Amino acid sequence: SFTINPTSQLTTIGAHAFDDCRKLPSIYIPSTVTSIGKNAFTKNYILATVENFENCQITTLEDGTFSYASALKTLKLPRTVTTIGAAFADNNNLTLVYIPDTVTSIADTFTGGKPINAVYIYTGTDASVLSTCTKLAGANIIPASEYVDTNTYTGINLVVGYSNCIAYNNGVHADTIVDTVVNSYLESIKVVSKCVECGISECTEEISPIFTCLGYSVSENGAAGITLGYRINVDSIARYEETSKTEMKFGLFAVSQAKLGENDVFGEDGEKANGVVSVEMTVLNEAMELKIVGFTDAIRSSKLAMGAYVAVTSADETEYSYLQADAPNEGEKYCFISYNEIIDNLNQ
Repeated sequence: SFTINPTSQLTTIGAHAFDDCRKLPSIYIPSTVTSIGKNAFTKNYILATVENFENCQITTLEDGTFSYASALKTLKLPRTVTTIGAAFADNNNLTLVYIPDTVTSIADTFTGGKPINAVYIYTGTDASVLSTCTKLAGANIIPASEYVDTNTYTGINLVVGYSNCIAYNNGVHADTIVDTVVNSYLESIKVVSKCVECGISECTEEISPIFTCLGYSVSENGAAGITLGYRINVDSIARYEETSKTEMKFGLFAVSQAKLGENDVFGEDGEKANGVVSVEMTVLNEAMELKIVGFTDAIRSSKLAMGAYVAVTSADETEYSYLQADAPNEGEKYCFISYNEIIDNLNQ
């Protein structure tokens, strides 16, 4: 046995002070203690009670402080602690650790043969201090306003460490909203449940691509022309509009590289590119087709960009997207190609 008087003015418990004390069942830590060294209570195999520990004044819980203290089941850390080292390695019976909101850094300390849970008292500081604890089985992240010191909180299994996420109600994040993730309307669209606090998303559904590019074809008859086709997935459009609470309009476009201006995009309205005789867009049997005819020998090398455009209107704005047969380079709005290049590509 070892007794420290509660009225003691002790300030320091040195490194290895009680290292390998295998028959010490309990100890009282005076409130005056401001420093506990590394491995102070390591291999204290029957140490089950650390009295008054939560009232001492330490700021760092050093590596090995309670490692291999295999009889220790619950520990409440002082509210002065800001840094927790690898203090709990192989504490196989430790089931609950109360971590105060003052803590800003935690090493990968919760290791051992049995799962360990933690209570982290959240006050708006970065809850990601727990993210380095790769062996932590679960955590209960409690808003300080709802934390009651006399309550016993049981750890719950959830992924911890998301910044500013009050995830404490049976492992569920804070309020969630449904959102959509669109990389391209030529790819599957993800429907996600997003936490409003931390922004972490979980995919709940995938919507099939809204369009499929059928590619180019060319004609070399008397009215040389280019035809571009897209297939429309009307079921995907309906599901996307329902999920995203938006309205979608779409069509086909062509852009003349030689004449960029107010009439860059043309489609249903019949606007002509530079030197091209005519353009026509049709929608038939869930397909869109754009025909550009009248290429003369002089303009077959003229560059055009062609594809589908999508206008998605939400409550406060309209966003335009341009889908083309060839993916544009980063930062470019259009991919330009000539009549002659299309023929060469088809021949290859």
